[in-house]
Amino acid sequence: MTGLSRLLTRPDFRAHPVRSVWRRVWWRVRWRLTRRPFLTTLGNGLCIAVPRSSSAAPLFYCGGWSEPEEAAFLERVVQPGHVVFDVGAHVGEYTLLAAARKATVHAFEPNPANAALLRANVAANALANVTVHECAVSDRECQARFLAHRDPSLSALWTERQTNAGYTELAVRAIRLDSVTAPRIDVIKIDVEGAELAVLRGAKAILARPTDSAPVLVFEFAPGNYARFGCAPHEVLKLLIGHGYRIARLDGTPFDSWPAELTMVNLTASKRPISSLCAS
Repeated sequence: MTGLSRLLTRPDFRAHPVRSVWRRVWWRVRWRLTRRPFLTTLGNGLCIAVPRSSSAAPLFYCGGWSEPEEAAFLERVVQPGHVVFDVGAHVGEYTLLAAARKATVHAFEPNPANAALLRANVAANALANVTVHECAVSDRECQARFLAHRDPSLSALWTERQTNAGYTELAVRAIRLDSVTAPRIDVIKIDVEGAELAVLRGAKAILARPTDSAPVLVFEFAPGNYARFGCAPHEVLKLLIGHGYRIARLDGTPFDSWPAELTMVNLTASKRPISSLCAS
């Protein structure tokens, strides 16, 4: 799909074509004038400073959230007193969402530049219920190779199937989620550019928890990204199903097959009805 055809499908373009085009032009011009992070407002009213990235651009184009459906799901599920793990927190969009809902948040972000902005965004909103872990999450504890992209939202753990073009290699600490001490874990959001299977393999004790204490997961299902890590899409689903999870789209539609042309979709995994988590 070309850039023009994608633009024509955007809700903000259909609603306000001229304003939509102007915002996209200004977004590009703005970054030629300065590299300072762009300050904007999230859908819950909190402020957030974002770098030039493909995930930040929609915040400027449309306002509110970069992925409104995922944000709406998390706003419905995350409740006061919950413990939320934000794996691949970037600069904190969903960390701020969960913390504003009075949840305790553990945010995991290995990119030093992103982690610095994440901490600044937490401090700017005076959120005391967030712990930032400047580390990657994987299936083992180690020093890992990390590729920082010029578009920060595309940064990811190193893989031999990934070209180094456009990336700067860094050494980062990697941990397993099973090693993080938390009295309870209610929600885990995972967006790690293809390394989702490694994250899940490092959380087997968490995933094995009984139905009434097992966390609900929100994760990116991206076959192309998975392939860079030598992972077949069914491996992610098989691991979760093997632990008793049911996989669904954000709207609750069961997800047991996908079209060959699917590039990315956000999914949920839960051992119990989502409504029961909302009411807890």
